[in-house]
Amino acid sequence: ATIKEGLVDLLKNHPDTKAVFLGVRGDDPHGSHCSPFSPTTGDWPSMMRVSPILRWDYHSVWQFLLTFSLPYCQLYD
Repeated sequence: ATIKEGLVDLLKNHPDTKAVFLGVRGDDPHGSHCSPFSPTTGDWPSMMRVSPILRWDYHSVWQFLLTFSLPYCQLYD
């Protein structure tokens, strides 16, 4: 399934959903065009996109993951 299909299913099962959190950073492809809060556009399901780590650098992401002992893909090891 695509991300769009997943959001459609999410709203079918949880119609009160108003926002989704994304893990995009400004250094990611197309990340420089994002903002911390932006509504979906076009034919995407209507909701707010929230990007809390948009302005984090690579080091900050790893510091957060390791500080809080959060799981991550072992391929990074």
